[in-house]
Amino acid sequence: MNPRPRRTLPHLLAALLALTAAPGTLGGAAPDSAANAAPAGCLGHARFLDPSGDDASPGDDPRRPWRSLVRASRAALPPGSCLVLRGGATFSGTLALRPGLRGVRVTSGGRGRATIQAGGGSGVVALNSAGVRIERLIVRGAGTLQNTGVGVQVVSTLPGDRRLSGVQLADLDVGGFRQAGVQVLGDAADGSKSGFDQVDIRRVRAHDNGIAGIEVAGPFSLGSRRYAHHFLRISGCTALHNLGIRGLDRHSGNGIVVSDVQDARLDHNDAHDNGERSDSRGGGPVGIWAWDSRRVLIEYNRSYGNKTGYADGDGFDLDGGTVDSVMRYNVSRGNLGIGFFVYQFEGARPMSGNRVYGNLSRRDGQGGASGGIVVGGAARDTRVWGNRVEVGPGAAGVTTGLRVWAGPDGVVFSGNRVRALGNAPLLGVERGVRGVRFVGNRFESETGEFAALVGGQNFSEEGARRFTDLRTWQRATGNAGNTFTAVRRNSR
Repeated sequence: MNPRPRRTLPHLLAALLALTAAPGTLGGAAPDSAANAAPAGCLGHARFLDPSGDDASPGDDPRRPWRSLVRASRAALPPGSCLVLRGGATFSGTLALRPGLRGVRVTSGGRGRATIQAGGGSGVVALNSAGVRIERLIVRGAGTLQNTGVGVQVVSTLPGDRRLSGVQLADLDVGGFRQAGVQVLGDAADGSKSGFDQVDIRRVRAHDNGIAGIEVAGPFSLGSRRYAHHFLRISGCTALHNLGIRGLDRHSGNGIVVSDVQDARLDHNDAHDNGERSDSRGGGPVGIWAWDSRRVLIEYNRSYGNKTGYADGDGFDLDGGTVDSVMRYNVSRGNLGIGFFVYQFEGARPMSGNRVYGNLSRRDGQGGASGGIVVGGAARDTRVWGNRVEVGPGAAGVTTGLRVWAGPDGVVFSGNRVRALGNAPLLGVERGVRGVRFVGNRFESETGEFAALVGGQNFSEEGARRFTDLRTWQRATGNAGNTFTAVRRNSR
């Protein structure tokens, strides 16, 4: 798969131009100071919004709030300010924070969450701002067919490899946007690796978006040794029903995808039922994945029921240009594509030193021509150990427990437990692969037959030699220390 997206400008100009025309607001009771009460930590420079307020008011008191997102967007909020939207109220339009703010918090007042109805545009945009915190909001777009924007976008267009410090996005419910539900983007005007340090995204529910539920990205540069973003954490989030966009020439319908990041942790997230409409021939969707990044840790996540209209539809993936990264203690099940994928696409930065261990893949590869754990492309020095894989026959093509595909080097599978249901092969090694070893793996089959494929290509048995005896396979391939057991159906 080739996940490199076309470099797109964020939808900032439209959002900023919209400030000249005040959108309507919904709701309409008199200002309610209790519903608009500032949360703890917002007792200093707070500004308040209420649909029954007045944009001519000072906005510095719950009883004298501003009315519209347009007025709030024009505000030169000093460092440490809070922008408090009335809890339970609905506002229409885009909140495009004034560029270059520092240390500003956007939140809901009272116990409820405010809703931003963005229609065809973006919901909240923070441009070239540091220390921004956006929390406790519901943000809605008009759907992927009518909307063109991003739900919550934090973006840097600064030149010269500059990083702004501090992004916190928490307790958000974002859906109905053509691009991403939540996006942190480096998009420097000079193409440099400007972006953000210390990005923290927690407890976000991102659903019914086009490109992705949650996306962190920067400008792709094959020759660069830098990364746009440093120190990213995505935790406790759910990405669901981000179905993708038909006819797009890049991947869409992703759950959570990060790129151009150094030092990241993605943990305790769920990604499910994404990707169904993606039909791109240039790469498909994945539940949770990273590419073009260094030292990414993906752990304690679940990815299930993800689909595709053409390619991929995988559970987890370390993809092109990912270095020294880890997938561990994750659960992948019932995905149309591969459970755990390590793949280097042509034209990416070099890829090496990745590790996959302690994961569970159960009945992935529902679309066939797939596998529980697959390593492919020009990936180097990949270690896969201590995983459990349960694989059944796919709908078409060959679905195997473990597979090495299309030319990686230095791949070691050790200590994995692989069970085949029906007549699914336990493992496959395609032609053109060098330096792959299988050591100390435990293979099981409900049919009582050991099955391994050597040769062939593109997940096909054509031209492959099929081994039905463990000892014969080990002698022919130089592998040793693996075991095979015939097991009864439904035993564990």
